[in-house]
Amino acid sequence: YMAAIGSSFGLGNLWRFPYIVESNGGGAFVLLYIFLALIVGMPLLIAELMMGKVTRQSAVPAFESLGSKRWSFIFPWFGRIAVVLSLLLLSYYGVISGWVLYFLKIFASFTFSKGSFDTSLALAELQASGILQFGLSALHMLIVVVVVARGVQEGIEKWVGYIMSVFVILVLVLVVHTLSLPGAEKALRFLFYPNFSMFTSATLIEVLGHIFFTLTIGVGAMTTFGSYLNDQVYVPGEGYRVALLDTTISLLA
Repeated sequence: YMAAIGSSFGLGNLWRFPYIVESNGGGAFVLLYIFLALIVGMPLLIAELMMGKVTRQSAVPAFESLGSKRWSFIFPWFGRIAVVLSLLLLSYYGVISGWVLYFLKIFASFTFSKGSFDTSLALAELQASGILQFGLSALHMLIVVVVVARGVQEGIEKWVGYIMSVFVILVLVLVVHTLSLPGAEKALRFLFYPNFSMFTSATLIEVLGHIFFTLTIGVGAMTTFGSYLNDQVYVPGEGYRVALLDTTISLLA
């Protein structure tokens, strides 16, 4: 369950969601996002968790078990495609997480000194060094391998339990700080007051894309996590909580 939450929470909420809200007009986008997250995203999330729990298999064999004998050759490919998509996401996150490690190191160094740094300059220096980015991405991948090698419950679930607590606290600190800045009232109005003048068909695609991205739907992860759920777990309730928490974190971000 914690692994499923950890797969949903993260950079998609904190970094991507505020950007696409701003570029799609604010309030109308947010209302559509909340509606579709509960109407489309949550049922699909529950379905993936349920498929894993019932089959007790990871993505490829779980999809294979769904097919009839007539179509048995097709269904395993859904699982294989999901695994390939996960690898593509991992390569994307490997670079971005390397950047995060870089800024974390800068933050730690300036925390214990009286200096300050220019974030734009720091990012430009990072992007100018391919070797540095490769090394940071490799370090991130090494951390991932060490955690995943310990298994879902002893590795991913345990670490996510620690990290998510810190993540939520940091988001709340950012919210409190943001509300104290000039223009906070205008920002809240932009976020929650619907303006349908910027609403287009592309907005709908953007909303659905973000829901699939942030809830980690369609890449086999939730099916795998579902295979570890206890028999006593009520899957619709778990899926509802994951979707609700994820949506709340996006709004806070």
